Amino acid sequence: ARVPPYFARLQPRTLPSGATLLRDDFNGYVETFEACLDLLKDHERGRSVLIVSQITGMQTREENRLRYIAERAAET
Repeated sequence: ARVPPYFARLQPRTLPSGATLLRDDFNGYVETFEACLDLLKDHERGRSVLIVSQITGMQTREENRLRYIAERAAET
């Protein structure tokens, strides 16, 4: 709990509006995407916005990858 997150790996950033951005843009591996969704699912909040640009490490066609992302995000 006392160790800061690795730069750009599930790194919380507070915006001027007071909202918290959970930054995870170092590399788009599917494992960190899963960890991010688990964190969002367990976190109490009023509203969340998920922005996904690319996920790597999935050996599947893009159509299936996008479907997977959408389904997992909807569960969160």
